[in-house]
Amino acid sequence: MNTDKSGNFFFTILGAVIGGIMGAVDAISAGTSVIEGAINGAKSGGISGAGVDIAIVAVATGGASLSTGALIAGGFGALGSVVGVRSSYGEDASMIDYAASAIVGSMANMISFGTGPINGEIAKGALKDVVKELVQTGMDFLVENVVSGGIISFFTTMTIRATTNNYYSSEH
Repeated sequence: MNTDKSGNFFFTILGAVIGGIMGAVDAISAGTSVIEGAINGAKSGGISGAGVDIAIVAVATGGASLSTGALIAGGFGALGSVVGVRSSYGEDASMIDYAASAIVGSMANMISFGTGPINGEIAKGALKDVVKELVQTGMDFLVENVVSGGIISFFTTMTIRATTNNYYSSEH
């Protein structure tokens, strides 16, 4: 079985799993394909989670400040949300839909980065030590990471639905 012993993809994987679940739940509530919803949510969540992984490693290795880490996480959160809207709505998405989802996704990912139990707590040091600490701390706080990620994902999904034009469309 393939595992992520390095810890480089901890939040990428967690984001994809939580995003997939939330995408399926969102699809059920919207009356659309659950499989497509799960795939779209997993893509969006995986991209957002990758931003948290990259931000944590950048800060922990001394390559970025906490504020830069938050911007990295926020940028990936915006990208993940835009990809999710594009995947879900296709040509029906408006610029307002993209802008609203980017703002919400960015803010949610900054919150994920900022409230994570390992942001900034990893002492600057060799990358090998940082990654080892990332995996250990991430697994120690797995339940908290899953719960907080699920809550943030739920509110992000519902906020994006409520702020985009497609929420009110009879087709979606």
